[in-house]
Amino acid sequence: MRVAAYLNEAQVHAVSPLLLRLEVEPGSTRTVGRVLAQRNDAYTVTAFPTTNHVEALLLPAEHSAVDVIAEEELPRMGDVRSSEITLITQTYRVGSEWHGGALPPALVARLREDISRDDGNESNSIELTAIDRSIAAALESDGRATVRQVALSADVTSQFVGRRMRLLFQSGLLQMRTEVSSDLSGLRLEAHIRLAVEASRVEAVGRHLAADPAVMYCVATTGRYPLEFIVRLPHLDCLQPWLNRTFTDLPGVYVTESLTEPRLIRRANILFDNELSGKT
Repeated sequence: MRVAAYLNEAQVHAVSPLLLRLEVEPGSTRTVGRVLAQRNDAYTVTAFPTTNHVEALLLPAEHSAVDVIAEEELPRMGDVRSSEITLITQTYRVGSEWHGGALPPALVARLREDISRDDGNESNSIELTAIDRSIAAALESDGRATVRQVALSADVTSQFVGRRMRLLFQSGLLQMRTEVSSDLSGLRLEAHIRLAVEASRVEAVGRHLAADPAVMYCVATTGRYPLEFIVRLPHLDCLQPWLNRTFTDLPGVYVTESLTEPRLIRRANILFDNELSGKT
């Protein structure tokens, strides 16, 4: 089990998160993924060696990020065959909110009690300080650090850090991410799926998926396929029955692509690649 925090710079600057999808030369998914994982704004980077694809979720701090990536950075990456950059228009579930249905509702409510997100958009009124960034950096290095340890790192009092951490968590600017081994969770299959959905039904389908405990992540995008989600299941044999069950009452919704066998390179500030692990 690995725990880390991350600061959502896209939310700080009111910039839409980006989904970057690359088709690369055979055998180069790890190489390209490692380059993307070095980005300060990379939240997740996943390689799919079986289909020669690399996917990344970016939380950029600048509105110009699309132009810079498309016109300057990607042309310098010689192993990239094609690319697609889409904006996330609506988030229905993120990984930091997911618990796979393994925890009883009362325990989930208790765990979220102290850091429940403010329904008001309080993040717009928060100006990040150098101390805030020190707090975030301490929790990025060790998501299990105590308030006292974080306070020592930031050179302020524990009382101040406690208040500031609560504000940052409640605003959604600072979030925690926990990655659990599939050997422990029993969820050995991760499938990244794209859906074709009529525009008028995207919201309903997105919320329907977000209510399913197997769905770890679900967003609406500006891409060719308006809904993308990640589902975690015990094994591959469970995927088709789950799809049949989930979409039986949703006619006109089509699975356009389902990628399995992912190789995780980065999630939040957790780096999975051995060559990068020392740089977290």
